[in-house]
Amino acid sequence: MDIPPPIPPRPPGYEIYTPTPLFEALMAAFFGRLDPGRAGHIKPETLSGFLDLNGFLTEDNIWKSNLKGGNFLYTAEDLADYELKACCEAWCFDHKTMVRHPGRNQIPYGGMPLLSLQGLTDMMAVESAGEPERGWRSLNAALQHYGIWPAMGPLPREVFLQDMPRQLQQRLEQVKIRNHRAAQERLDAVRVQGQIAAQGRQVSCVLPSLPRQTEDHFCVSTNASSSSLRPVQNFTPECGHIQ
Repeated sequence: MDIPPPIPPRPPGYEIYTPTPLFEALMAAFFGRLDPGRAGHIKPETLSGFLDLNGFLTEDNIWKSNLKGGNFLYTAEDLADYELKACCEAWCFDHKTMVRHPGRNQIPYGGMPLLSLQGLTDMMAVESAGEPERGWRSLNAALQHYGIWPAMGPLPREVFLQDMPRQLQQRLEQVKIRNHRAAQERLDAVRVQGQIAAQGRQVSCVLPSLPRQTEDHFCVSTNASSSSLRPVQNFTPECGHIQ
């Protein structure tokens, strides 16, 4: 019987920057259940439900945690979409943006983000690397719920990373800085738009209140007890978990 050749060593940083083929196949199987109509993208509500199924707390589910309030200008869904879109842009999670409520006021730089398969894969890769223990438990729960790969049984803990990699922690800090800067630039742009409109109308302009992005809204929390998604196209995968 032929002896298979040895597996070549992975390039430096492979586990951090590239989801493994098995992890990609697993996410593709999940995506097929989340997108039965084969639209190619999933809505924020669908993503939020998937995170719930994975055992995410409400405060760790960025869209769900911001689905509250609303005002005479924007709906609760608009505000939650804004935060999720900022997350996708900060982390380069592949997505496209659509208008949720045509004919209504639109949040400047807002819109409804729709994640692609690549976007979901990269998002869950960051999650699983940030909290490997929870990633192991949550993905097994989702496997059981959807009945995916039943013959293989549950995923063993050994195929996940042991702890959050140092490279990912560095990435968190970079995203935190970039997201804070982007939020300030957006607010500044809206202020300028308001000033121009006020000059044209010769009346004072009260700017609509945008959802406030604090430094904690950067997808992966740096909280010591949690590193889950909270709060950008052309994403280079940065995490691989399942060996």
